[in-house]
Amino acid sequence: MRGDILVQGGIVLDGTGAPARRADILIAGDTIISLVPPRKRACAPVIIDARGRYVMPGIIDSHTHSDLALLEDEGLRPKIMQGVTTEVPGQCGLSVFPLPPERREGWRKRSVIGGAGYTWGWADAASWLADLGARGLETNVVPFVGAGTVRYGLAGDADQDIDSGPDSPFMRALEESFAAGIAGLSFGLIYIPAIFSRREELLAAAKCAARHDRPLAVHLRSESNALAAAVREIHALAEESGARLTISHLKVIGRANRRQLDDVLEFIDAHDIAFDAYPYGYGSTTLFSIIPPWLVSEGGAEAVLDRLNRRDVREYLAALWTMPSGNARVTDLRNLRSRRKSAENQENIGRPIPDHSPKYSQTFHGARSAFDNLPFELGWENIRIVYARNAEQEICGKTIAEIARARGTDPANAAMDILAASRGDVRIIDDFMDEEAVIAILRNRHGVIASDALFGASPAAAHPRLHSCFPYAMRRYALEQKILSPEEAVYKMTGLPAARLGLGDRGRLALGYKADIAVFDADFGTAACAAADHAGAANGLYALLVNGRIKVNEYQYDPGVRAQLVQGRTVADRMSAHSARSWMLRVLRSASRIPEVCTPASGTAKCPVGNGASVRAGRLLLQ
Repeated sequence: MRGDILVQGGIVLDGTGAPARRADILIAGDTIISLVPPRKRACAPVIIDARGRYVMPGIIDSHTHSDLALLEDEGLRPKIMQGVTTEVPGQCGLSVFPLPPERREGWRKRSVIGGAGYTWGWADAASWLADLGARGLETNVVPFVGAGTVRYGLAGDADQDIDSGPDSPFMRALEESFAAGIAGLSFGLIYIPAIFSRREELLAAAKCAARHDRPLAVHLRSESNALAAAVREIHALAEESGARLTISHLKVIGRANRRQLDDVLEFIDAHDIAFDAYPYGYGSTTLFSIIPPWLVSEGGAEAVLDRLNRRDVREYLAALWTMPSGNARVTDLRNLRSRRKSAENQENIGRPIPDHSPKYSQTFHGARSAFDNLPFELGWENIRIVYARNAEQEICGKTIAEIARARGTDPANAAMDILAASRGDVRIIDDFMDEEAVIAILRNRHGVIASDALFGASPAAAHPRLHSCFPYAMRRYALEQKILSPEEAVYKMTGLPAARLGLGDRGRLALGYKADIAVFDADFGTAACAAADHAGAANGLYALLVNGRIKVNEYQYDPGVRAQLVQGRTVADRMSAHSARSWMLRVLRSASRIPEVCTPASGTAKCPVGNGASVRAGRLLLQ
């Protein structure tokens, strides 16, 4: 059989969890047309020598924040060099659309999505997708819309009800996004302003996703001492709405809360709940998340940042950060505040802490807030600055405890100084759980491995999941600790996320599937495989094909040119596209374009980077 590219002699991990086997993979155009044992007759003008290496489907990173990196030159290079061929941005309720002009600057200031060398913001999904199409893509993209962005575009930071009726602007924005082809919906219930969303609003959005057969990914309202309640809340919402739920980056914040994780995993097993997780016991988010939501409700984020220079507000927050998450903390602080009341400080701080019972009583049975109090749960020595706008660069890479010692102040005041100076645009790495908990999560059959990587931090301080998440997971947990078999680990990165997203022609190495293929060294590389290594990049990727076009060859990344924009199909259409008849027609069409003269499948003919064609071969996989 003849093809365009032959991946020869590798150890094939096919993305299904089936045992590894040696095989040659023949590609015609963008499609796998043959997968046979070595030495069977197959030929192609380009041969990739995979002998002694693992060959697996291109990785589907089902939880990403690459919304802006997609538009930057070589923006996805850190992900591509891990073997990623499909990105799923728009997670945690955070997307870059829909934003009216008057809301864009405020959203950019506190965005954790990452920076860009231009002023960004799109009025709707269609305009963002049009820019992606004009620019071209290095990987496939399965975009989500963030409900938090929709809410911010309508009401800013306000803690208020918004109309979520069938004809409301909120619902129109979701309907327009799905009509444009957006593939899913996400909630980020710890972030301002989504934290103010009432259940009715969330239910209406989830029902909209269900009507359009779009998956729903949710960053829970709590990941610390209210983790179990937060899981029950969102499961009940998914059951009532009919939405296909995935819990985002499952974890437990705070070692004292570890016991809840076992209960949550048991609940997940009992109810077949999907989730994604990254292979680290530490994450990355915004430092602004340590500000309690009820303070933000009093005038918005900018007003809180302005008040951080007031002594009474600083005393209030310093006291708050020493108390556990949950009701007791709020009650104690209200009493503390009562004792300190005076005409002066009442004017400075504002009205008493709102009860919020209309919002939270339905969620946590009377709790006023699901605020994850990171300083209390983790300690300042486990919160590290990785990016801070307008702040001294020497603080990047240091913990808040270290910064406080260097400045001769206490950690609470150091944190507030950094927030005020950077106007809330500060990203952190937070160390929240032991490796034993990471292993418990990775072992669970319902979980996929995803990076949740944030762009924009300095390379020396960025969370290693940005540049080595997947090789690290393979090396540490499959090859070294043997927590997962290599076959299981690859399934959690490829076949399982493809099934969850309805990508019926990706995530497997099989006849008729798209030729998204990664070829790794047998040890998956040595750089950046230690959790403490923040500087190195993954170095074990020998070759990478995206839709049959060579993006990485012999460890070398090629920025290449941009590729075509391809409209996708509905989930049902994609899943039915693999009938024998449709697959054979595609093979015959591909074969009709193959030259008659073909190099025999032997030797180690050098594979030219790019194969003389576009190597930015990504596609928008829309619905």
